[in-house]
Amino acid sequence: MVDRKAAVGERVIVTGERATFEIGKVFVVEDVDWAYPAAGLRNGHNAIDGHYRVLEPVESAEQPEPLSAKPAPDQAAEIIAKLTMSVSTLESQVQSLAVQLRVVREDCVLIEEGVSDDIRELAKRLAALEKPAEVTDEEVVEISRIASEIQARAKSPQEIRDDIVKRAKEDVAGLLAQNHPDSCLVLGVWLVARNGVTVTDRIDFVVDCNKRTVVALVVNIERKKVIGRGIAKCAPGDVFNAHIGRAIALRRALGLEVPAEYLEAPNPTEARIGDFVTTYGHLKFTVTQEFSVHDVTRLMALGSASIIDDSRESDSAEPRKEVA
Repeated sequence: MVDRKAAVGERVIVTGERATFEIGKVFVVEDVDWAYPAAGLRNGHNAIDGHYRVLEPVESAEQPEPLSAKPAPDQAAEIIAKLTMSVSTLESQVQSLAVQLRVVREDCVLIEEGVSDDIRELAKRLAALEKPAEVTDEEVVEISRIASEIQARAKSPQEIRDDIVKRAKEDVAGLLAQNHPDSCLVLGVWLVARNGVTVTDRIDFVVDCNKRTVVALVVNIERKKVIGRGIAKCAPGDVFNAHIGRAIALRRALGLEVPAEYLEAPNPTEARIGDFVTTYGHLKFTVTQEFSVHDVTRLMALGSASIIDDSRESDSAEPRKEVA
């Protein structure tokens, strides 16, 4: 490891706090053209010069320098590098296990606030049924009424998905309507002229329905350069929705937490006008008035058709760029 200015293509390890990476992070330099002396990636993450070491290959003929003979910072950096590799291996194993757990995860049905009280009330009345002599006809009617209300209030998977899509749209609109000085990017993201702030950045979305991906790009307006990006890719078996994808990609580009509901949204169970559908005969089409919603929903119930995109934004599957 050498303490010098890194060049594009060289591997470095972060050794100081003046960086958007954690200490010990190893990465290949993609960009050294910053407003301050630094080396980093094209997505906006970087480390200030002097807070990283360049990893140079060791000649095979030379004996490696004992760790104890190196300066204390280099010793710490080398130990951290080895620990980082071990952690990366463990992270890969954990991600593999997470995928397996997701396959066997049971679907959860959300119940609106207030239903829990009704359930407790129903439980009390059902307990009273254990004493038939004390149960009146009026109580039986009341129990049936409460049970019907609980069933009516429980949301279907389609209703849950509709709510998540609505919240994703509102989330994107809210994030685009504010500045983000605490973003993971070094200088923050400034999208709105407010309180004397000058707009320096914009967000571009690239939606690719064929690849089932949405990319959010943070673009510096003056430099016309991408300084950050976030990617959302639809998992196999899930139905693509551009609105949920934008919310996930934008939050990742800004370094914000992604709500679990975006990643665990149930698939649609009812066809709607504008849905893109495929059949097991490999026919793909958009649901229109001519091919009724009822017919498609019936085919889905029979297992003969499935929705692959319910964004309902465009008849074209070609990649499209959107400037927010």
